[in-house]
Formats: sequence, C-alpha cells, structure tokens
Amino acid sequence: EKAIREEKEWTLRDWTSSPKFSRELASILRCDCSLMISRAEIALLHQVFPWIRQALLYIPFQMEPPEIRGQKAHGDRKNFIFIGNGKHAPNRDAISLLIKEIWPVLRGKCPGAELHIYGAYLPESLASAHDPDQGVRIMGYAPNLEEIMGNARLQLVPMRFGAGIKGKIVEGLRYGLPSLSTPIGSEGIYSDGAPSALEAVINDTFITKAASLYTRVDLWEESGKLAFQKAKEHFLGGIDYKEVLKETLEEKSEEGGSEAAVLRRILRDRAFDSARYMSKWIEEKAKHT
Repeated sequence: EKAIREEKEWTLRDWTSSPKFSRELASILRCDCSLMISRAEIALLHQVFPWIRQALLYIPFQMEPPEIRGQKAHGDRKNFIFIGNGKHAPNRDAISLLIKEIWPVLRGKCPGAELHIYGAYLPESLASAHDPDQGVRIMGYAPNLEEIMGNARLQLVPMRFGAGIKGKIVEGLRYGLPSLSTPIGSEGIYSDGAPSALEAVINDTFITKAASLYTRVDLWEESGKLAFQKAKEHFLGGIDYKEVLKETLEEKSEEGGSEAAVLRRILRDRAFDSARYMSKWIEEKAKHT
C-alpha cells in the first residue's frame, strides 16, 4: 500500500524495514506453530528465513464445497460485481479503480451490463458514485452471497495490495462465478497459478479480459471450471486438517533442543519480562496520578 502511494515498485526491503515486520516475526517465532492459509506468504517468509518453515503450517480455507447442480449458466447471469467491506483499505482502492478507471471503458465494450458494488461501511466518496444512468449501482451491505454471486456473470477484483487469501474469489467459485483479478488478488488461491484468462495487471489488458469473459460463453465456462480445479484444496474434502494440526503439535512438543524451540523459549521469556515490568510501571504511575 505504501509503495503504491509513493508510486514505486514494492521490494522485500519495504517489508523488512517496516516497524511491523519485527513485531510480527517475533509473534511467529514465539508460537509453537503459526497456521497460514496462503502458500504465497509461506514462500515469502521462507525466502527471507529458510529456517522458519518448521514454525509454519499450511491450512487452506476449507469452505463448504459448491453445489454444481442448480448453478446458473452464462446466459442466465448478468452484470459485474465487486464485494468488499469499506473499512478495508485494499477494497477501497479496488472500488476506486473500478469506478474511475476500469468501468468507464469496460461499459462501452459490454452494452447493457452494469457494475454492482456491495459492501458495508463504504465512505461517502465511494457511496456517492451511485449512478444508474452510467451503469454503476452502489448496493451497500450484501445480505445473501448465494443470491448475489449466483446471478452475477463476472466478479472483478482489481486488488493492488492486500494480504492472505481473497475470500471473495473462493466464495465466487462456490457459486459458479469466475473472478478476474490481479496477481496480488489471486496469489495463494490456485495450486499452480491462476488460469491466464482470470488474471491481469491493472491496465488495458484487465479491461480486455473482463470484456472477453463477459461476452464469450466458451471462455467463461472453461476458465470457471479450471479455476475450481486449481482451487479445490480450499474446499472441504480430501485432507483431514484437524489430524494434520494434531500431529504437528505433537511433534512440536518433542522438539526440545532444536534451534526453533530454543529461539521460541528466549523470545517468550523476553516478552513476558517486558509485560511484567510494564505492569509494575503502570502500578507506580497509578500511585502518583
């Protein structure tokens, strides 16, 4: 987010020099195990700290699997959607891009289509963009994802920053709704990369792909099926992750003198010391105020 504001390319240095970096890394190292839903972020941590892998455990979303029967076909769906809470900065940025840069061009390529934006707590600067004459409808809170996603034809997710897994994309797959996103938006979701038709950087390519997916039945169907196959691990079935977690914690209890275990004990000791002295400082301060 900071790199985008400063209009520069993000680098690992931006991450490691952030004040939050040390705090979050210390939190990971103090814990027996950190559960992570994004393979991309595990790879990022491992790239900087090869020895940290043993402290991380990959456990994907495990949402309810989709009901294929009853899902509407391409021709029975219409309109583009975006769903995202307005308190989340990546969502606000994506909505702004959609309204100001993407939709004015995309609308001309898809006559009759509308852009519906769902999300609670949208700031007035975005809520005021409601303009049915221009095909933009700010719909507010999304009460029923199944109905909204089950009737939309394409979800647009032009995220330029943001962590973790974008739940809106995985939710879309549950209801047969393909999502066009950026490399940042789709990272960690697909087993070996997003289908090419469903990923693009924010430029003319994003608009061109959005128009093709919206108008071409064959591309829409093929991309949706491939996306589901590549993201299957995020749905219930297959691996019992409760057992994986249990076995991992049992192994942790036997680590004893490993490097990670020693470092964990040191960090815990220092952290508790800090808390102990802080509580004494607060007591003393209370006596004199």
